[in-house]
Amino acid sequence: MLLILVLFSHKVYKSKPPTCVKKKKEKEKKNPHANMNKILTEILQQIFKELLKDSAKDGYSALMVNREWCNTMIPMLWENPFATGHRYNHYKIVRTLLSTLDNYSRTSLIDNGIDLSSSKSGTIFDYAFFIRNIPYDYIYKGIKDYVSSEYESETFNIIIDNNYDIKIKNIRLIFHQLLSSIINKSEFIKTIRRFHYGPHTKELDIIEDEINMIPYLPGANKSLKELYGIHISNKLNFTKFQTGLSQICKNITLVKINCETMDSSRSLASLIRSQKKLVILIIEFSEDDIFVPILESLENHKESLEYLSLKNCNFNIISEKALETLKSCKKLEILGLNHCTGLDNMKLLSLSTSFPLLRKFTFNYKKYYPLENFLIGIIKTANTNLRKITLDSFTLKITEAILKYATNFTSCELGQSEFSSAEVLKKQYIDFSTRLRNNKDYIYHKKHEPFRTFILKNNYT
Repeated sequence: MLLILVLFSHKVYKSKPPTCVKKKKEKEKKNPHANMNKILTEILQQIFKELLKDSAKDGYSALMVNREWCNTMIPMLWENPFATGHRYNHYKIVRTLLSTLDNYSRTSLIDNGIDLSSSKSGTIFDYAFFIRNIPYDYIYKGIKDYVSSEYESETFNIIIDNNYDIKIKNIRLIFHQLLSSIINKSEFIKTIRRFHYGPHTKELDIIEDEINMIPYLPGANKSLKELYGIHISNKLNFTKFQTGLSQICKNITLVKINCETMDSSRSLASLIRSQKKLVILIIEFSEDDIFVPILESLENHKESLEYLSLKNCNFNIISEKALETLKSCKKLEILGLNHCTGLDNMKLLSLSTSFPLLRKFTFNYKKYYPLENFLIGIIKTANTNLRKITLDSFTLKITEAILKYATNFTSCELGQSEFSSAEVLKKQYIDFSTRLRNNKDYIYHKKHEPFRTFILKNNYT
């Protein structure tokens, strides 16, 4: 692959541009090769994008071919280096970024006892300029590895650091300096997010203050202006972070976040209101009575919102404005209601008939309560548009509604069992209803032993 690209590059650079092409600008008439070089760069960018889909290693090989390839590949490799690189190499990325810091920042770190001897000052490229995504958990992990010297050698043998707690201060200092550099130098940032759900993410409360300060760093007004996605799902208080973003960002389309307090809910509502076109909203609430401001803030996004997932909401306290706003989100295609209570309230039955375009519906109980009519309303309204259904509890009537209305589903998870089509579900339903014809009001939950026993005895494929 690389050999073909090398030959292609050599041929294009040596050939003369077509003389029949009319130049629109005087500058291009004087220097026709400039236009050809621009076209070549665009072609290489598209080829390199495909190359990087398989492995970042191919990208590092490509940048060694010649200067043009290097100048084209470096911005692509450094757009999201922590996500594309191997996790054992995150400390190397940190080491390189530390080398790009200005003298004042480096001196500040050194004065605080941080050893930068492995990160010599000065680099060929100012790599922070190319960064477009901030995966704060990966950055944290890279800094932790760098500070803790967890890697014994280039063979990546991990050394357990039993004295990690004493290095917390240094980790925070480096995190602050790297984020300050990225925010100040980057042309624009696309996303701020967490990528990984592993043991080290439990430690991310260490950098809570640093994350909250991101919108207030020098250069944030410029680099965060085009931010379109935030995913900071930690059980931390991001009120200040959200308030700061609401003053800068207008183009966020994706929000995935935990909401811990009413103040946090209000600041997030303010951020949502200030956006032009929100498409995806995924929120987990720590308390079930702080969700109302969020739903009320969706009024301006009823024509754009396609994906909504809520966890831990008590709909008994929903305001009229919040209910009407939620009902007006007719373009919803994915809806998740997890650990939500109060949906058996009669005034909410109209909510179940508000989403005709649903393709995917998920419902998980916090504690079981009768909700048959609401769930059947969702299924009946979405009808054949519904392709994926996930319910942790169900009744025979709900199963009948699925078989009657959602006949085009490709995945239906009921309790512990998954069905790939209506035909497969119907086969099991017939046997199921025959066995329990005298108890059609029975509720089957994935935690209930009768359901488990039934599934084990009837393992249809």
